[in-house]
Amino acid sequence: MSKFSAFKVPVKIEEGSIWVTKDTVVARKGDVISPDLADLLKRLGIKPIEVKLGLKVVYFDGHVLTSDDLYLNLDEYKNNIANAFNAALALCVESSFITPESAPLIIRKAFMNARAVAIFAALPEPETLSMAIQVANARAIMLATQISQVSPDFKVEVPKLPTTVERKEEEKKEEKKVEEEEKEEESEEEIAEGLAALFG
Repeated sequence: MSKFSAFKVPVKIEEGSIWVTKDTVVARKGDVISPDLADLLKRLGIKPIEVKLGLKVVYFDGHVLTSDDLYLNLDEYKNNIANAFNAALALCVESSFITPESAPLIIRKAFMNARAVAIFAALPEPETLSMAIQVANARAIMLATQISQVSPDFKVEVPKLPTTVERKEEEKKEEKKVEEEEKEEESEEEIAEGLAALFG
């Protein structure tokens, strides 16, 4: 009862129930609902609802539009915007049109194109030399295969480049060999020092 009195809501008690005797405005548009008022409204079964018009037909600029014509599929619009963005970005990259979004992709594309040119032109660049050798080796093997198909008597042996695994194994063998040589040098030095100490 105290909450009803606090918000000036006229009530009366009949047969053990509380009755509101008169319509009362306890909050207007833009007012902040306090916890006490929210609790009171909840007890009365009053909940905030959104009221809007149910659109049936619209007449605009000589056209009659129904609610189906005005329905917006938000997911479809999002996909259309994303597709338009990707298409515009691809166009910028292909035409080398610089924007904050396309600049990194344009630079990357230019780098890849320059790298491909250096490889297939066999330019002696440190970054592309190994790939250029591999491409030349592959071309030589392909040419030898085509020649052998035309003329079986003509045999050409093309040296095969070592694979990555083979190169790693060779590097490990070289490292092991260097370590063994260092150990041999250390053992020889120890023997020499021992003899020097023995004979003073």
